Amino acid sequence: MTLNTGFLCAGARGVISSLWSVDDLATSLFSLFYHQKRKAGLNRPQALQKAQQDLRHLTGKEFEREYYQELEQLLNEKLQLASQKTAAAKQERDGCAENAPEYQQLQAEYEKRVRLEERISGTKDRRLKAVCQQEHPFEHPEYWSGFICAGLR
Repeated sequence: MTLNTGFLCAGARGVISSLWSVDDLATSLFSLFYHQKRKAGLNRPQALQKAQQDLRHLTGKEFEREYYQELEQLLNEKLQLASQKTAAAKQERDGCAENAPEYQQLQAEYEKRVRLEERISGTKDRRLKAVCQQEHPFEHPEYWSGFICAGLR
């Protein structure tokens, strides 16, 4: 059984998913392209194929011109929210005695928040700029070939 099967058994007519964990930035762009194609009237398999092609052929210059600024702004907002949640988790953890039963759970939650904040910061500060410098940053199949369509058209 797969997650796709679960959605289809629950009544979904079709499911777009990936066969493996795909880079977050590539997935975001793929989703944008896919939904643009669906709104333009393409069926699921056609939209999936066209979105994969668009992602594969996207240049760093196009990315910089069309998506960089909006993504940077969105990541700044997400980073601010993540920082607030990290600070709240730290405060909650620090308000608990180290030998208390819930301390380890609070510590784990704090560490999870720190990792998320670092991931967002890294994407904003390094990943976006690196994509702009590459000729075709998502041309490798690992970025686009894992997406599949299951179900009816």
